[in-house]
Amino acid sequence: MTLRGRTLLGVMTFIVLSGEPALAKPVDAPKVVETPKSPIGVKAQRRTKSVLQVNVPYTSIEFHTDQPLASAKGGLIALSVKYTGSGQTASVQVPGSVSYPVGPFSGAFEHTVDAADVRALLRRDEAAILTRCQNTLQANNAQSINTVHDTTLPFIVAAADGSSLASTSVSYQLGLLCVAPPPPLQVTLPFTRIEVVTGERLQVARGGLVNLGLSYHGTGSVASLQVPGALSYPLGKHVGSFDTSVNNADVRALLANDDAAIQSRCAGTLDTNHAQQIDTVHDTRVHFTVNGATGNVVAETDVAYQLGLTCKRPLSATIGYTKITVNPSKPLAQATGGLVPLSVTYAGSSATASVQIPGALSYPLGTHTGAFQQTISNADIRAILAADEAAILKRCKDTLDFNHASTIDTVHDAQITVTVNASDGHVVATTSVAYQLGLTCVL
Repeated sequence: MTLRGRTLLGVMTFIVLSGEPALAKPVDAPKVVETPKSPIGVKAQRRTKSVLQVNVPYTSIEFHTDQPLASAKGGLIALSVKYTGSGQTASVQVPGSVSYPVGPFSGAFEHTVDAADVRALLRRDEAAILTRCQNTLQANNAQSINTVHDTTLPFIVAAADGSSLASTSVSYQLGLLCVAPPPPLQVTLPFTRIEVVTGERLQVARGGLVNLGLSYHGTGSVASLQVPGALSYPLGKHVGSFDTSVNNADVRALLANDDAAIQSRCAGTLDTNHAQQIDTVHDTRVHFTVNGATGNVVAETDVAYQLGLTCKRPLSATIGYTKITVNPSKPLAQATGGLVPLSVTYAGSSATASVQIPGALSYPLGTHTGAFQQTISNADIRAILAADEAAILKRCKDTLDFNHASTIDTVHDAQITVTVNASDGHVVATTSVAYQLGLTCVL
């Protein structure tokens, strides 16, 4: 049997014929090609290049937020215009902002407007520029800051009667240096470093004189500059804005309210670093006012200030190394050797008369008022370490016994308290000296 087939609308049909079986061979259906349709009511359009092209070069202006945009510094550019249309052209405009005469030209032209003013081109953006600057200054807590303003400028070329011949829009980014209005009172406090002795009042610290700058912008009557609770400097009588300086202003007096914090900073830094002297800083805010003749506050400001500090302990001492020969069965005073130099350095401001090892000895120094350095050439280490006598004798005995020796060298480690005292005996300053004594122990 033979099968003969054909397709009709994509459906295979078969006719049975006599003969041998055979495979059906389909006949390809005709291809249908669909034509894309446009939306109803929309005609196909060809994109064409604008007949007007405007090039606005980048520039930056300095904009003071208390002044109009027209007063900003900078902003002049060379504005390039290219027109490929027809008609009599008389001007290029940003509608509602500015118009520049060109030509007149008949038909296509290229023209450059020299010294075009970006401030005028962006007149309609003035409120947005002001908001941009104010928000950026406030967010960064800044007096001045750089930022940008992004906008779109609509340009037209117009005929002599003002009718538009062509238009275009230009995306533009304007650079901004935003400047906030100066505060009524500005005070400049130069950096300086003072030498602070722990335990002593800030007012006796060494150093601290600076030339302080002051600028007042206002209409009030000013007679003095003050740090409330600390000091007051007379300025003479000023009515309205003025600039002046206070020479040899005393930072120690300006920061009188910070005395405890500065002492704490010095003591903590010295202790943390196990130091006799160290440099650090104290960060603070100083509140200034300018006042009228009756003391009324006319204006005020806070100034962030960093004061350099050289922190010192009031007393340091050094004791020269020596070795003594000790028989553990005899008093330490009978040991041989032991004369050493004892040096003391006092950095304070009080009167002193002697150096002492409490409970052991006292050496007269003469009368000193304030800082001094002095050395006692032949101080007796046996007297200095009198309080350690039992420990020294035990050290020798135990070391000899452990080593089954009749003589041996070893050391004794001690902490020696040293003080400087006033003539009436009261302690002015104290320090502790780590000391290692050499020992030759003999039986």
